[in-house]
Amino acid sequence: MSLQVIPTMVLRDGSPATRGAVSFVQDVPQEARESFLVGVKLLRESKTEESVASLQKAVSIFPDYFDARFILAREFIKQGNFNEAITHLDQARRINPKDDRVFQAFGTIMIHQQKYAVAARIFAEASRLNPRDPNHLILQGTALIDEATRIDPTKSQAAADERNYAFSEAEKVLSRAYRLSGKKLAVVHLQMARLYEKKGERERAAAELEQYLRQSPDDKKATEIRDAIKKLRASPARG
Repeated sequence: MSLQVIPTMVLRDGSPATRGAVSFVQDVPQEARESFLVGVKLLRESKTEESVASLQKAVSIFPDYFDARFILAREFIKQGNFNEAITHLDQARRINPKDDRVFQAFGTIMIHQQKYAVAARIFAEASRLNPRDPNHLILQGTALIDEATRIDPTKSQAAADERNYAFSEAEKVLSRAYRLSGKKLAVVHLQMARLYEKKGERERAAAELEQYLRQSPDDKKATEIRDAIKKLRASPARG
């Protein structure tokens, strides 16, 4: 059985982060700044094509325009145009190598491309750069769960050890994320449930789902989650 009710953690709109204004300050030429502001305005009006054109104009005027590069990368991620997104992210990282959101964006692309081990390492770097953001750890843990799931433990002892290690690391980083959030990020319980279910520890998975519902009783999928709990407890545990 697989907990289909629990999603893999990929930011739905492809956005690299969900925090306030960018703090990186640059001396931007006026023409480039005006094109950037027009692009942002058009983006808020859902005029994506016109927005991208205006942002690209800003970059053509001032190639080291971090904010414009970053937003262009975000938009290309939304479109699934990962090559273009990576081009802008590479430049953004060159301009400002300490912005954790750039690394989270790279990790998001790796998740979409199912390169989970690489994604986990990138999210770990994002967390190193911004250790106060628990979302990096949640994404890292989720990527590690997905990587572990891809490993067939029956192939060899080395494969089994690798799988167990990935699960163990996922549990550690998810626990850190929960503590860092002041035990407020209920989504951690969903990912913990997914981890335990894939390990065959169904009672622990059910308990995590119950804890999630206690913290998020109004979740739109509450009925599905309760059904998943019943199925977990009705199924025999796997070793």
